Amino acid sequence: MHGIRAVFFDYDNTLVDYVQADTLALSTLAESLPLAVDCQEFVDKAVAHIMAFHSLWEQGEINPLEMHYYRLANTIKDFSLPWHSKYLETYLACFLKSHFVFPGAEELLASLSKTVKLGLISNSYLIEEQKLRIECSGLGKYFADIVISAETGFYKPAPEIFLLLVEKHGLLPGQCLFVGDSEKHDIQGAKAAGLKSARIVHGRKRDIKTEADYLCFGIPELSQLLATLVGY
Repeated sequence: MHGIRAVFFDYDNTLVDYVQADTLALSTLAESLPLAVDCQEFVDKAVAHIMAFHSLWEQGEINPLEMHYYRLANTIKDFSLPWHSKYLETYLACFLKSHFVFPGAEELLASLSKTVKLGLISNSYLIEEQKLRIECSGLGKYFADIVISAETGFYKPAPEIFLLLVEKHGLLPGQCLFVGDSEKHDIQGAKAAGLKSARIVHGRKRDIKTEADYLCFGIPELSQLLATLVGY
């Protein structure tokens, strides 16, 4: 036996395809603009601005609640258009209802929830928005605990956010497995907290270097791994 008594998951790009939902919402916004713009260029600029936002936040130079406005306003500005609040409304109307759950993810959670304790740890600045997305995806019901970073004051890769769930359930870190897609935030964070870790990679890219205990390409491989580790 491997002694795994709890499995904790990341959410975006682990269980659901955040990139697909975000790209769809950005493209919908681009198509609604009064000036014709290239959708791919619009998406590329928006991605660059969100990366800049994360960097500013890590340096303590920006309010995390301004994420959507900062990103979209700067992208709109790149196309020499004036900002209007309806642009944010258009983006969110599409983004919040677009839930691209990776095939097999719900079935995996349903089976696992009968065998081990399940938890979700999401690195989100926007508490209510993220809770809504998780609820509407249909996945929330499988988790005993859902932790949003902004609620705790700890953001992955800080070990504290992983240990919150470990300690809550009276477990040892080595009895818990964390599954995520980010080497920095998920794998290095789980490792620092003493948890076992599994990195999941979606898509065709295979030249992955990781410090994770396990590497899985897609939900089917993850399911096979967890069947071995916890015997669901």
